[in-house]
Amino acid sequence: MNPFAAYSAEVPSYLKGQGAEALIAELLCEQGWHLVARNFRARGCELDLVVTKASCLSFIEVKYRRAFPQNPTEVDLGLTLQKKRSLTKGSQSFFQKHPAYYQYKTWRFDLAFVTPKRVDQRVAEIHYFVGAFDPYPILSEA
Repeated sequence: MNPFAAYSAEVPSYLKGQGAEALIAELLCEQGWHLVARNFRARGCELDLVVTKASCLSFIEVKYRRAFPQNPTEVDLGLTLQKKRSLTKGSQSFFQKHPAYYQYKTWRFDLAFVTPKRVDQRVAEIHYFVGAFDPYPILSEA
């Protein structure tokens, strides 16, 4: 199934984002990753995808945009300081709700950036960044 098959300019962004998340989840599962959670929400944070493979746990932020920026910075890719804090906070909430995942030796934050490859948007181009950023220090909320 191609999640972009019926998309046109008038389709709401959130539906395009959901299609991008479904595409990335499907591709990762084909590569042997196990989907643990999709759209995990806690304490005002959301993790788009949480996957595992062997001893690795990955929190994946999925972005859908019409075009991939040339020479992108982290901010161009949607990884603002606020977003890094939010994803870090979300991962902490995930571990609190699912402590069994502490067993994974490696955990990381990946970024999947999805753009339509053709004008009819039937084919997606994916830019995948493994370990896109390190967890951001969170000041305790008192």
